[in-house]
Amino acid sequence: MIGACMVYVIVTLATPLLAELSFNALFAARLIMGLAEGFVNPSAGSMAGRWFPPLERSTLTGIYTTGSQT
Repeated sequence: MIGACMVYVIVTLATPLLAELSFNALFAARLIMGLAEGFVNPSAGSMAGRWFPPLERSTLTGIYTTGSQT
């Protein structure tokens, strides 16, 4: 999960530079960002299952999925 988050952060920071460089570079970066983001939700669910007691898992799931549908 840390690796996926790092990729996401690096691509986000590079977005303005890539947008000036070319559309294809920006498109490739956004594709990589989407692939990295695909690892975050399953990883967060796995961590919630291991680290939090059963009665607190639904609250944690609500917190880390807030805004992901928008």
